[in-house]
Amino acid sequence: MDTSKVYQGQCGLTHSVNYNLFDTLCNKGTITRTFRVYDCHGQQNQCTQRIIVNYEQDYFVKFPNDVIVTVCDGTGNYGEPSFYGKDCELLGVTFEDDVFTVVPDACLKIERTWKIINWCTYNPNAGCITVPNPNPNATSNSPQNLPGPIVSACGTAAPWNPTIVSIAPGQPQTNFCTFYDANANCYIYKQIIKIIDTQKPTVTCPASPVEYCDLTVNDPLLWNQSYWWDPIVASTTFAKAMHR
Repeated sequence: MDTSKVYQGQCGLTHSVNYNLFDTLCNKGTITRTFRVYDCHGQQNQCTQRIIVNYEQDYFVKFPNDVIVTVCDGTGNYGEPSFYGKDCELLGVTFEDDVFTVVPDACLKIERTWKIINWCTYNPNAGCITVPNPNPNATSNSPQNLPGPIVSACGTAAPWNPTIVSIAPGQPQTNFCTFYDANANCYIYKQIIKIIDTQKPTVTCPASPVEYCDLTVNDPLLWNQSYWWDPIVASTTFAKAMHR
């Protein structure tokens, strides 16, 4: 994209800007400005200025809480990651579900694996930072095991201070700032969703009697045949028709 402005008078000045090497979506790259001056006698000169805009990725993330569902509503909405400091980042958030139908403490368990990438810096050939799901209490369905962690820089003030909690029962507490990287290629986190449906199903029966009109074509062998009056022939014919 080029823009220009001409200043009139004893001499003139034009100014153009080139964004060919600048990523306007992620706001990074090189901006080239060209200045040209000339006088009324046709003499002119020019110079070029380059402005290099470095990209800085710097965001914090709170992963969704684990969920214990006691009343199914069919929405499948169990929370999602939230962010602080998102500016020029072009974040992509996806998840994949693994469903387990045989579990000891629930009717159904879903392991929802979240992946967070920044399209402005993401390298598909580079690795991701795997953030563990903390379970400080030995009782698997304990409320202490439900909160999703905050991953932020060490020393960040509340409410975006990094989570400090034991990852497993009996282990020392871990500061989740150790999983923070301002230049992270991507983050991966596994959210646990348990379905413990204690709501009784309801059944609505239609009013009686229920009438239904059968418009299907009847087998001609079963109707208005003279041999129906012969009990032996009739029973044999009926059996053959039913066998079909």
